[in-house]
Amino acid sequence: MIDRMIKKVSVGIADMKITRQEGILITYALGSCIGISFYDPMIKLGGLLHIMLPQKQGTDTNVFKFADSGIPETLRKLQGRRPPSYSLTMVKVGLVTRSS
Repeated sequence: MIDRMIKKVSVGIADMKITRQEGILITYALGSCIGISFYDPMIKLGGLLHIMLPQKQGTDTNVFKFADSGIPETLRKLQGRRPPSYSLTMVKVGLVTRSS
């Protein structure tokens, strides 16, 4: 019963979403992608970033597809929603491999 009342916010591939004080951020099909969650427990502000690649390649304009542009952009958007004094926790989930 309680599960139905919780707002679920779905984060797609190469996407990012932010929620404050309500809801659960969910992403599916990580596969070889990386999910990075951002959470400020003081003001209950959370973000979830689903990245595909470590660095921007070519002319692709989706900043959330790449770690080198998605992480700074997520932090910028989160900063606009919280006071100057904050406590932010980041957690990375996914498989990181290095090819030889």
